[in-house]
Amino acid sequence: MSGGSPGHAVMVADEAVNPKGEKVFLLLQSYMPAQEIHVIKNPNDGILSPWYRTEVIGNSFRTMEWQFDRYKLGHF
Repeated sequence: MSGGSPGHAVMVADEAVNPKGEKVFLLLQSYMPAQEIHVIKNPNDGILSPWYRTEVIGNSFRTMEWQFDRYKLGHF
């Protein structure tokens, strides 16, 4: 989440796990106060997009507009 006027929020919307235990996650974003919510495309994997693989993000991952440290990726 990034404060400001307006602020910005990126949220984990869903997680999927295949039989091998490999995980992918789906991100949403919105400006604050809450406005329209959008699914974020994955600029690093056009085949899997909009999903992100947890196994390949390393210490950080990038969306179209933001870069996040892996430790900021929460679980719900």
